[in-house]
Amino acid sequence: MGGFLYLMLAAASAATSQATDECNIDVAAVDSQQITCSNFDNAFTLTIPECAAPGLIVDIHGLTMSAAIQEANTNSQAIGGEHCFAVLQPSADGNSGQQGWKPLDDHENLLEVIEETISKLNLDRNRIHAMGMSQGGFATWNLLCMASDLFCSVAPLAASGLDPWGAGYGENCFSDSGPATPRSILYASGTTDPLANINRAREQKQNVVDRYGFVDNTGENIPNLFDDMVERKFTFTDNDLTFQYVEFGSEGHLYPTHKSHCFPTLGSSGDTCDSGRPHYYIHGSLNHQCSKTTSR
Repeated sequence: MGGFLYLMLAAASAATSQATDECNIDVAAVDSQQITCSNFDNAFTLTIPECAAPGLIVDIHGLTMSAAIQEANTNSQAIGGEHCFAVLQPSADGNSGQQGWKPLDDHENLLEVIEETISKLNLDRNRIHAMGMSQGGFATWNLLCMASDLFCSVAPLAASGLDPWGAGYGENCFSDSGPATPRSILYASGTTDPLANINRAREQKQNVVDRYGFVDNTGENIPNLFDDMVERKFTFTDNDLTFQYVEFGSEGHLYPTHKSHCFPTLGSSGDTCDSGRPHYYIHGSLNHQCSKTTSR
C-alpha cells in the first residue's frame, strides 16, 4: 500500500496568498491541540510533529463527521508525524452529528486557515497535501482548483466533485480548464457507493485525463488490495505529474476496509470508529517534495 504514496509527487510552489490571523495556534506546542478560528464554530485539531521543517497534511471530514471521527478512520496524526508532517483536521460548523461543509462560504475560509497554519508554523511549502472523504473529498477537489500553487498533491475519496449534494456542489474546475497548476491526484471511489455515483466518478476521471493531457488506458485489476474487495487501478504519469484513479467494491459510502465511515444513516456514529488499517492515502512514505511549478 505504501506504493500509493508516490502519488504525492508534484511540481514545486511558493504560495503567494497573504496569511490572516484568525486562529489561536500555539506554535510552541508539540503533539495535538484544539484550535479555534473566528470563521468556524467548531474547533480544529492541529498536530505538530517533533522535527525540523515539517510539511502539512490537511485531512477533511465528510457530512455529520468531525475532526475526531476523521482521525479515527485515517490515523493521519501518527502516520503524518512519522514522516515529519503536521496534520490539520478541520471540523465543519454544526452540532454533533450534523456537521457539514458549505462550499460557497467554508472553502475560502478554510483556505485562509491553512495559509495561517503554514505561516505561523513556518511549514515547508514544498510539502503541502490535502485529502478528504465525501464532502471533505469535494473540498479537496475545490481547494486544488482554488489554490493549485499551494498544494503539492491531493487525495479525494468518495467524491467526484460532480455529485449534486446542495448549494456549491456539483461542479469543479476539471469540468472546464482544470487547475492553473497541474498537481498530482489520487482519487478513489466505490463502485456501489449510494451517495457518490460511480458514473460521475468515471466522468471526473476522464475530465482529469483530458485536462492533464494524458493518454487513457484500460487500467489493471488489483485483487485483494482491500481485504476481499476487487479493485481496478488506473495510473497516468508525465514526468513529475501523476494521476491515479482506483475503483473498489464497497458496501456503502465508506472508507476501504471499514464497514462504515461513521455516516449515521449508513452505519455507526460518534467519535469512535473501527480504525482498521491506516488509511492508504497516507500509509507509507510521504517524504516527497514538489519539484517545480508547471503552470499551463
